[in-house]
Amino acid sequence: MEKNTAKLNMLRKEIEASSDKEATAIIDNAEASVSEMLGKLEKKLLSEQEGNVRRITEAFKTSERKRVSEVRYEEGKRVLSYRNELVDTLFAEIREILLKSVDTPEYDKYLKNAVEKASGVISLKENTKVFCKPSHTEAVKSALGINCNILESNSIDIGGIIFECAETGIIIDLSLDAALENEREKFSSLKEMQI
Repeated sequence: MEKNTAKLNMLRKEIEASSDKEATAIIDNAEASVSEMLGKLEKKLLSEQEGNVRRITEAFKTSERKRVSEVRYEEGKRVLSYRNELVDTLFAEIREILLKSVDTPEYDKYLKNAVEKASGVISLKENTKVFCKPSHTEAVKSALGINCNILESNSIDIGGIIFECAETGIIIDLSLDAALENEREKFSSLKEMQI
């Protein structure tokens, strides 16, 4: 899991650096183009009447600002779309890694740690509902070490456990599905794309 977190952090930094670099290059090119065009136009118009020069220059500047704004907006959308594709790919790969990890001894340790975490919050008794992936029932029974009401849940696709205390109504979601979704939300909210 720590390897995956390190890999996630490294990929997160690479995505942000790549997006920032590409956005900066796009803005620099657009601004250089606008500056060059404005310089040429101003030299030509200086020989004409002063009133016409001001009117034409202002109209052109307004038009170019609008065009630059539109270019920035479209490029921002494109960069954000590309970033989202990278995030989707990254989390699809992480999901596959997690799916493979449930067949390892580390997964059994994860289940035991989940039981310990839950028992620190609620009292695990026979009336405690414990939800797990249908194919993980035996592993969950082994990790619990006590007799609880183990129920199969199709909402758990990767693995992990969800506890529901019958007395208090407290639900503790320690499923890998929820953990992955939480990480995705945190990752997506780290840095909004601004161009």
